[in-house]
Amino acid sequence: MYSNEERQKHCKAGLQDYLQSNFYQGEKGKRFDETYFETFDLERICIDKVFFIVYDEEYVTKDHAFDKELRDRYIQHIKRSRVKKGRFEQVLRRESKYSSWELQLRGGRLMRFHVNVIHYLQELHDIRPCNVIYDDNFLPVDCKLTVLDFVQALRDFADQAKEIYKEIVLKHWGVELQAVQVKFSQIELPFEVYPASVDDISRKLYAKGVSFRKYNTQSGTIYLNNVEADNGLYVDRKYDKEDSIDDADLRPDITFLNKVYSGKAGRKLQIKIYQKTFGLCRIEFTIYSEDAKQLFDFTRNNESIASDLINFMHFNLGLYDINVDRYDRSLDDVVQFLAKALKEPEDLIYQLKDLDVFEAMASNRIIRERLTRKGILVKLIDSDGVQKRGQYIVNPIIREFLNMYKAKGNEHFVKKSLYPGL
Repeated sequence: MYSNEERQKHCKAGLQDYLQSNFYQGEKGKRFDETYFETFDLERICIDKVFFIVYDEEYVTKDHAFDKELRDRYIQHIKRSRVKKGRFEQVLRRESKYSSWELQLRGGRLMRFHVNVIHYLQELHDIRPCNVIYDDNFLPVDCKLTVLDFVQALRDFADQAKEIYKEIVLKHWGVELQAVQVKFSQIELPFEVYPASVDDISRKLYAKGVSFRKYNTQSGTIYLNNVEADNGLYVDRKYDKEDSIDDADLRPDITFLNKVYSGKAGRKLQIKIYQKTFGLCRIEFTIYSEDAKQLFDFTRNNESIASDLINFMHFNLGLYDINVDRYDRSLDDVVQFLAKALKEPEDLIYQLKDLDVFEAMASNRIIRERLTRKGILVKLIDSDGVQKRGQYIVNPIIREFLNMYKAKGNEHFVKKSLYPGL
């Protein structure tokens, strides 16, 4: 465990400074892999959401007039966007399944991109999103993609973004750009481990005497009070209330962000720890312009970038004393969560695990209407796409979750007579 003085010293240093320092070289991972804890079925480093700007070194210096003709031609894609703090203007915006871009129609006419690299890889490799109630922004646990695949995907998308920008400028303004550049502004870097539990992490924080509050939902997060924690992290609150799904509020009320600042021009790093889905814990580092520029310097090859990325993640896990132990979830854990989230008794949730077809009867009308309203039961559809009258099945998402885990000890005793038809 490092002292606050050591942490402050190396947090204030530039990324390349501490990547090359003797201190870092002595602590970094010894092998070119993603293993840090060495006790999990899965440890992987990902690249999640990335924000960057595409521009031409010469073209961006010109003070171009607002292009009203282009705006009127694509008026359905014109949005009002904040381009600087306190300044909004009309931009041309387009979206896809995994990305979006905004083109300024005046001034330097630069283009702002956002890409979700995880969704991009899902589309690229035809990976079916995981069945999960809250969020599908992660790859299946058994996915074989590595950090090298993420680096290559980001490189490819950045190249595509430059080509898109060059084609648009040539088509609409007749200028052939020669020096198109990419400037990263924000990159989310998740470190995922399986099986692990945010509950377990919260207990360890409590044992260390760190003050925090816990909101245990599908995407359960640890949220800390405004304190100077022992590990030197200054912790801020971020409120993010979202609409509920039916009668079951499965989204988190609060996300916590650890913001590390060091001087006016120092590095800024955000750390978030949360439960991505059952058993999958994500420790997410968010880096900004200078660190992102240095870490993802595409003049280097993929292996060099991936190696520094792995070492960067391992270094910060150790620097901030982030410890995660293996935590094997059981069927009991899943049932307890679903019962709480869906506001239904535990024994009813247990019965859903082995329920093939729910037959509608007068005696189960009330429970049937309640479960269908919450999306727990859905109508049975045959191979011809025809709904079967009076027959329902358990929502496949919930059924798959229940079948992923084994019971811990004896199954609960279920009074089936309480729920006719189950």
